[in-house]
Formats: sequence, structure tokens, C-alpha cells
Amino acid sequence: MAMPRTGRRTTAASADAPTRARDPHFDDPRLRYEELSADRRQETEVDKLPHLRLTALVQQAQMPESGGMLAMPAVPGTSNWVQLGPTAIPNGQSQGGTARILVTGRLTGIALHPTSPQVMYIAAARGGVWRTTDGGDHWVPLTDNEVSLAIGAIALAPSNPQVLYAGTGEGNLVLYQQVFPLNAAPASYQGAGVLNSVNGGTTWTCQGAAEFTGAAFFRIAVHPTNRNTAWTATSAGLFRTTDGGANWALMAGGLPAIGGSVIAASDVVLDPANPDIVYTAFFGGGVFRTTTGNAAAPGWAAQPLPLPASQNVGRIALGLAPSSPSKVYALLAGGAGGNLENVLGLYECGAAGAWTQVAVSLAGLGQQSSYNLNVAVDPTTPDIVYLSALTLLKVTRNPITGVWSSVNLGQGLHADHHAFGFDPTNHLVIYDLSDGGIYKSTDGGTTWMDRINRDICIT
Repeated sequence: MAMPRTGRRTTAASADAPTRARDPHFDDPRLRYEELSADRRQETEVDKLPHLRLTALVQQAQMPESGGMLAMPAVPGTSNWVQLGPTAIPNGQSQGGTARILVTGRLTGIALHPTSPQVMYIAAARGGVWRTTDGGDHWVPLTDNEVSLAIGAIALAPSNPQVLYAGTGEGNLVLYQQVFPLNAAPASYQGAGVLNSVNGGTTWTCQGAAEFTGAAFFRIAVHPTNRNTAWTATSAGLFRTTDGGANWALMAGGLPAIGGSVIAASDVVLDPANPDIVYTAFFGGGVFRTTTGNAAAPGWAAQPLPLPASQNVGRIALGLAPSSPSKVYALLAGGAGGNLENVLGLYECGAAGAWTQVAVSLAGLGQQSSYNLNVAVDPTTPDIVYLSALTLLKVTRNPITGVWSSVNLGQGLHADHHAFGFDPTNHLVIYDLSDGGIYKSTDGGTTWMDRINRDICIT
């Protein structure tokens, strides 16, 4: 039930000026989670409970955000649900023992409109695709009536941001080698195809059911100028469509087959200046490159990484520098024997095509890297790279000395980081997506805000 308020508890990461600062009786349903103490006091008055619940229903029907939908008859074939929650959890977990923050549920991907930064889409591991058109003040679910709510990857077409691809099935593998053999089925929800939209998420078509039912998605990359060509890295291998998702072809021509120690295609990135150049990584199989990405049958060449013979490669994440596309980074996980969870290092590859290890400390990045591993390169320079795993690291190269340094940005955020996004108009505005939802920084990660997390009901 909505109750009058006299103030608001603010988390360490929050920055908000609510309307009720002007009107203490103003009710914002997204902030009702802050009335926990009052709710507990009411719950002790058992005789008032029926009255309170009926009053709450009446008030909900009158709220602008519900549109009075509770007073309307159900319409067959459409969604008849009114969003009541759960929204954000107050005083949720943050890594490192710092102040607690708003927490929702696990997010696996983000896609930002290339010219309108207030518009963005997020992929929830168990909650479908959500969209905001006001920079995260309000979020709307888009795929509640689709074939699956388990979304592993999402991407929009740079040449037409109304076109979206969302892969159902979450590619965050949890191997548990202590219990299961190395090639056991991953402990994550598998999907039923690719959801495709050509109108900004208003309607969707499920495609690729034959290829992707039972699979999981790690990454989707769309051709920079052709909305109908897209690549996807999945637990079934690397696939490409050239007709907007109507048909998907499994790539071969030098790529490893899925099976044994090769568990999945774990990443794919395109050169935005020359989309014939495509890089892909295979969980347990290494990194591969083609210069004929738009040919009928692209040929692939392995790009060996300089690893000690005793180390087996696990999951690999790739990041290409948009400002310098010949620069590619690979974050490797693996280890000796059956343990593939350790981060082995960050590697860079230049125009010459050879990989070298980046001399920088990755302490604290994590030891569960089949579950969370991601690389994001600053859009304006190849010398700033964000690494996601158990925590979030920002590694920076001094352009004069060439020396790398790292800073841990994840101490005030929820642990287990899966995806990362940049505002297309300001590289200092960044978004981190984790098991706790989404967090925003306007200063390159020095400080973070959690209010963007409060309207997403995926807890």
C-alpha cells in the first residue's frame, strides 16, 4: 500500500531528486521498496490487512503508470499483467564490503542506439528483453510473450537501429568440473532460437529454431552497413545469417567442431572499417580470423596464443578497438588439468597478426571465468580496456611510456560482471551489467549510480 513519506534513504550509488521532495505525499510505485519498515509495522495489525489490500488495489488502478488496467477486462491473446514488482532490492550486495546498493537480477547484454543514447536495450538471463527511452528512468519489458525469457546476447544493426537480434539461451556456462566431466551440459538455461525485431522491439519473430533450440548465446555481431548480415557465437558453434535471420549457416572452413574439450564459440567481433575481417573465439579451441567474412564460405586461420604448455584454454572473450580496428584484445581463462576457471591473462594483437601478453596485473579479476568473461575497448582509444569477470577492472596504457596499469572498479558494485556498454556520444558514460543488474557511471568508472536499476522487474 502507498503511504505518505517524509524522505528517502539514498544508497551510496544513488543520485536522485524525486518528485516527493516537492510533495511529501507523492507516490512513486518504483520506490515502494523503501517502505519496508512501515510495511512491517502494518503487517502486525492483522485486523487491518484486508482493508489495506483492497485500498492498495484501488490506488494501483488509479496510478498513471498502470493506466487503470486493473479496472479493465482481460483481453485474450495479449498480456493482461500489471507490473507491481519486484523492482529493486534495497541495501543489496556489493563487492568488497562497501555501502550496499540497489540490486535486481542478472543481465547478460546491452545494445545502445547509435545516435539516441537515451534509448537502450538490455538482455536479462531470465527476464527477457527490456527497453528504455529515457536513459533508464523507466524500463519496459518487450518479450514477455515470446518463446523464451532466457536471453544470452542482444545486438542492434548500426545501419538501422530499429533492427534487433536477441539470442535465447544464456551462454554463461557453469561447468563444475568437480562434479561433471569437462564436456558436460552447462548449468544454464538453453534457448529456442533468435528473436528478431524490425521495429525497435515492438514485435518479434522467432528464427533459427532448428539451429538453436537447446543452444545458448554468447555474442551477436551485426554487419556495420548491412542489417541483414549478422554473426552469432553459440554453444552450437559460430553461425552467420545474410537474410535478416531467416536462415542461419554454421561456419566451418578451418574452425573447430563442438565436442570434447571444445565447448562453444564464445565470442565474435567484426572490423567496423572492413567487415570482411572477422575474429571468433572458441571455448577450449583458441582464436580464429577470416578476411573473407562476406564470402559464401569464409576461410579461417588459427591465431595461436603464447601460452605455457601446461595451461589448457577455457573461455575466451574478445574486444576490438573501434578507433583502431587492427587492435584486438583477448581475455583468456583456463588452467592446468580440468580447472579452466582461472584468468590466464590479457593478450593484444596488432596489424602484424601476432599475439603478445599485456604486462598488467589482473589481480582479483576472478576464478569462475566460464561464467563471466568480457572485454570492452574504449571507443576513442585502444589504450583503455574494461575487463569483466568476478569484478570489473579498467586497464590503461600510458601513451608516452607504454606502461599498463589497472584499477578495480567493481568494489562498489554487485559481483559477477557479464557485459559492458558505452554511451555513443560520450565515452565516459559507461554501463556495467552484472548479476545485480545495471549500473551507470558518467566519469569513466570513478563513481557509479544505481538508480538506473530501480525499474527493472527481473529479481
